[in-house]
Amino acid sequence: RFARGNGVVKLAADMQVNAHESQVRIIGLLIKQVGDDIGGQAKLCAAVPGMRGTLLELPRCAGLVEPMLRATPGGERVAIEVGDIVAAPPRDASYDTAILRAVVQVLGPEAAARTVRNAAACLRPGGTLYIIGGGILDDDRLGPPPAVFLNLTFLNFYAGGRAYTESEHRAWLAEAGCSSVHRLQLPSGRTAIVATKNPKES
Repeated sequence: RFARGNGVVKLAADMQVNAHESQVRIIGLLIKQVGDDIGGQAKLCAAVPGMRGTLLELPRCAGLVEPMLRATPGGERVAIEVGDIVAAPPRDASYDTAILRAVVQVLGPEAAARTVRNAAACLRPGGTLYIIGGGILDDDRLGPPPAVFLNLTFLNFYAGGRAYTESEHRAWLAEAGCSSVHRLQLPSGRTAIVATKNPKES
């Protein structure tokens, strides 16, 4: 999980650089993974002074997540919002950072594109969207090897899930009104696609 070890420190440092002020607001957007990102949210809040987080969870998961979150250092600065990122954006549209961790890879192409749009919708102009997972493929679909392996896994585990290429991520992000897209390698071995929400047109 990206929440472990130096991966958190690198991601937190990257967020701090991209923050427009000392009070950083992040939202973690999850589906189908009870508590899988709790440690990451809490550790990021603990690592960055002034950071506050929100964890968007499905109704059936929110009640299970809360006690685990409260028992995690930094968890006191993470609120829980009930929602479904595939269906609709979070209520607030002024977050500095949104994190989609291991989300798009369990979805079919249309649902994945919609999820990226909904995630971008909760960001302020200039905010940063991180799409994190082990299943981000090179455009030739031949590497990196862990992503190729996970692609086979997703095809067998999820009705529409699969690993997607960097270009597919770029296309979704452009449609969602984001730019400055780049790929970030985390010390954990996972890959993040990072993008910035475009300023509002005058």
